[in-house]
Amino acid sequence: MEGAKLQVTDPDGTVVDEWISGKEPHIIRELEVGKTYRMTETLPAEGYVTASPIEFTVENTNEVQKVEMKDDVTRIEISKTDIAGKELPGAKLTIYDKDGNVVESWVSEDQPHYIEMLPIGEYTLHEEAAPEGYLTAEDILFEVRDTGEIQKVSMKDGVTRVEITKTDIAGKELPGAKLTVYDKDGKEVESWVSEDQPHYMEMLPAGEYRLHEESAPEGYLLAEDIRFEVRNTGEIQKVTMKDERKPEIPDTPKTGDRTDFLFWLLLMGLACIGVVAPVVSGI
Repeated sequence: MEGAKLQVTDPDGTVVDEWISGKEPHIIRELEVGKTYRMTETLPAEGYVTASPIEFTVENTNEVQKVEMKDDVTRIEISKTDIAGKELPGAKLTIYDKDGNVVESWVSEDQPHYIEMLPIGEYTLHEEAAPEGYLTAEDILFEVRDTGEIQKVSMKDGVTRVEITKTDIAGKELPGAKLTVYDKDGKEVESWVSEDQPHYMEMLPAGEYRLHEESAPEGYLLAEDIRFEVRNTGEIQKVTMKDERKPEIPDTPKTGDRTDFLFWLLLMGLACIGVVAPVVSGI
């Protein structure tokens, strides 16, 4: 294994030899027989974990005595989940090193993403694009430590939340209106009848929408369409549509209707009879 920085020290801690590993084993000559030496990895090769020091004793022989040190690799498991912790497919993710260089890029699946041999150091996990209806998560800084254990990194995506309120002019919830939300392409997203509570929607992809009233409650006028935008935020986004009451139309007599005229004519006739009767009786 190339690229590891190694040294050998004697029993007093004095450095006897120091080198960087290459394609061939490193040879040390004329170490003292009977002494115990320590081989230490001062810096592992990129993607590897620092091995534990190895002690060895030089024997009284002219044969080549072999000392072997093995390095483990770093292991990283990256989970992309929803708020509940369930693996979330469809997110485009990228890892950048501390210098901003792309290390690896992938699209999340229903299992954690596994990476081996990331060099020890600091990294940034960035979400390039979230699945539809989910929010783009903030970057996560993580460190690859000098260990062969699986190191876990988790990034969670929230969802968009929209609350649609249907009210009268005074702002009171108005049941009985049939409402529909359309996307920017005119495709129906959801339809419902308003109740005495706001209508709640989750996981609308960020973008532009139109709220349309198909039919108003009895006694109310249809409202004009409302255009709204679902933003990339986990806050509840509120949309309000108000209905005006229909104007009251007073009763008016029908054309050609003589009922009121005849009524008053009859009443006047009766009054005249009441006046004439006493006069006649007095003659």
